Amino acid sequence: MLNDGLPVLLYAGDLDYICNYIGVHAIANKLDWKYGNEFRQSKDHDWNNGGGVARSSHGLSFVQIHNAGHMVPSDQPEQALKLIRQFLNGEVF
Repeated sequence: MLNDGLPVLLYAGDLDYICNYIGVHAIANKLDWKYGNEFRQSKDHDWNNGGGVARSSHGLSFVQIHNAGHMVPSDQPEQALKLIRQFLNGEVF
């Protein structure tokens, strides 16, 4: 999908022990696609004024949501709504 130009969002709560953010971040870094090196070289940065940490490059975005477990929308509904809106609007994370 990424090689075809379709945007991809991967996210995880930092309190999630089922699909932890460390593993999801590692998966994002291991993806084999034409801009993989650029994504790996990009830097993590604050997202949504302390709501989490994000990294984006060429259509791939990874977001770690602070104070959220496996059910991000239940744990952090405002952050989850911002995440979905930002992705659907094509905004950079």
